[in-house]
Amino acid sequence: MHLFPVLLSAAAALGTFPKGSGTLVICNQQEDNVYLASLVDGHIAKKIVVGVGPHETAVSPNGKLIAVSNYGNKEPGKSITIIELPAGDVVKTIDLGEYKRPHGIAWLANDRLICTNEMPGNVVLVEVDHGKVEKAIPTAGKLSHMLALSPDKKRVYTANVITKNVSAIDLPSGKLLWQAPAEEGSEGIGISPDGMQVWTANREKNSVTMIETASGTVLKNVSCPGTPYRVQFTPDGKYALVPCPSAGELAVFDAKSGAVVKRIPVNRGSEKFQAANGDPNPGPVGITVNPNGRFAYCAVFWSFAAAVVDLRSMSVVGKIEAGKSPDGIAVSPITVSG
Repeated sequence: MHLFPVLLSAAAALGTFPKGSGTLVICNQQEDNVYLASLVDGHIAKKIVVGVGPHETAVSPNGKLIAVSNYGNKEPGKSITIIELPAGDVVKTIDLGEYKRPHGIAWLANDRLICTNEMPGNVVLVEVDHGKVEKAIPTAGKLSHMLALSPDKKRVYTANVITKNVSAIDLPSGKLLWQAPAEEGSEGIGISPDGMQVWTANREKNSVTMIETASGTVLKNVSCPGTPYRVQFTPDGKYALVPCPSAGELAVFDAKSGAVVKRIPVNRGSEKFQAANGDPNPGPVGITVNPNGRFAYCAVFWSFAAAVVDLRSMSVVGKIEAGKSPDGIAVSPITVSG
């Protein structure tokens, strides 16, 4: 995310928190840090300095490691920070060398990860223990921002902003399998739990493109007003969640039909979000879902906070402190002890 203003004030006091377990990871772009919040009580257990401009984050399959892509600011970033739970300490910073502007990120295994780099335009495979780039695969798209990994971790899909399309890459061979057309501002991307569909959020066109993964066939383009920004499927595959920040809403799609079943206003639930830039209706950007499927968590960029969304009642039921410009967000099942 690049276009929103610097924030000016701190978040309001937090209300009653829906108790759970695990850790919420929140990247704060303009503070160059990561907050680790305990999902037991919603309080921040640690604030960790990482690289400049942390944009996205992902948690390893065993829940122990957190990867943060340091995108940079005026100068391109070229590193990934690794944080270990439950202590919440930085254990490694991986220098990506020539591969700059790392962004979308996912784990292939507990010791390997993959991320996009916008300069020059690849997905890079990283061996974490030794901190080395194993392979760089061109995406054949321009400004490959976010990625989605197939359930078997043999394919990666990238949303390419400038070329308005999605690339499918076979990871074992490094071959481009197909490119499917999307629409203007193809940026956010998510894959269904069965791996059969990939959806991309086109934030300039205000639409979502739904693609069949076997062949790259576009199934449909669906209108989604409000600058659709990311796509996250629920673990059961029932819903696809699309944050719409300029509308101040989280759009909930029926994943089977592609129809919108609910647009959840962030600022009309039990919690109120104060927008430091004066916007009366601050909206969600980054999105993640608890593995238990009950709650989703949305970074609310303007308001120094993340929203807790109950997917049963389809409403905002909690609020977690964040720093300036919270964006990338993820959940670990391990509760931070720091």
